[in-house]
Amino acid sequence: MKKNDRIEHPAPGDYKEILSFLSNSYNHSYHFFPLRYPALSAPDTFDYDNTFIIRKEKKIVSLVRIFPQTAVLSGRTVEIGGIGSVATHPDFRKKGYMQQLMTHCVQEMQKRNYAFSILAGDRQRYNFWDFETCGNDIRIAITNRSIAKGAMPAPLSLQQYHGNRTILQKIARCHASQPLFIKRNARTFRAHFEETIHTNLWYAEEKKEFAYMAGIGERRDITIVEFGGSPSLWPRMLSTLISRYSLTLLALVIPPIHLFINAFLPFASSYSITTTGMIRILSLEATMNFLLGDTRPKEWKFSMYTGSTCKKISSDDKTLHCSAREWAQILFGPVSPIELPAPLKGLFPSVFSWPLIDHI
Repeated sequence: MKKNDRIEHPAPGDYKEILSFLSNSYNHSYHFFPLRYPALSAPDTFDYDNTFIIRKEKKIVSLVRIFPQTAVLSGRTVEIGGIGSVATHPDFRKKGYMQQLMTHCVQEMQKRNYAFSILAGDRQRYNFWDFETCGNDIRIAITNRSIAKGAMPAPLSLQQYHGNRTILQKIARCHASQPLFIKRNARTFRAHFEETIHTNLWYAEEKKEFAYMAGIGERRDITIVEFGGSPSLWPRMLSTLISRYSLTLLALVIPPIHLFINAFLPFASSYSITTTGMIRILSLEATMNFLLGDTRPKEWKFSMYTGSTCKKISSDDKTLHCSAREWAQILFGPVSPIELPAPLKGLFPSVFSWPLIDHI
């Protein structure tokens, strides 16, 4: 049996080597990561303690990063761990380095009692660590015709955020009042909306109402991915954006939560539901408490195991015993791998959507 290689943390002095390593591994330009993800990969935001590497001949040959995040849903908070920058240098692949690092990171997140882990990647690859494709994003297309059919909102004065910190504080308060969000500190807000390439932030103020929305992309290739503040202003902001940028279609990505559905579906030309990413349940107890809160039935027993897919359902003793991958699908949707007992149907809301601004 092959002995595991030494897993260690890099040091700040390794920053330039890390950028070079990632650019070689992903075929990105040298400064891609600090420009695309300054909240996580700039020199002053890079988290070396949550970066795990294997070296050979004093050079980094494989790397995986954990990104601790706090998710909030209807006032309930939970600690989760994003996984990103999973990379092995092209000259050192197929030697098991990534497998060692991923296994180590999953075990590390379990030690920290994270509820679940989330990443974006190839399903067949990450099934090995019991990650499963799930979650729900509603993708909406809005056109001039569809917004007019839904009752054309009156235009309004729409401002683009260019560094006004008073406005950013208002935006942060609106963000923290949403039913679903990832917590951010002041540095993260500045990085997202002042330093991240291809990210736009608009806001509107009218009488005592304030609202904002954020988009990814440039000019006529913009996708709106975040909203906050007064919902009554959102349709008018969209109408103004369509006019200002001479758009034939404006794309939105929203979580499957009634606040957003009721605000935008009346104006949709079309919409579809797609998966958010891949999720690995680390603590079934913490994840269920986060998603269900007081609606969790106390009379049922829920348990989870890792390994091959196999489930045990007993309506007599009210037991549901499923694999980690099955639980990810049951809890996060959009499809369930099993036929749930009648008392549990409709229990799991499948409302989680990983905000694109907070992707890693």
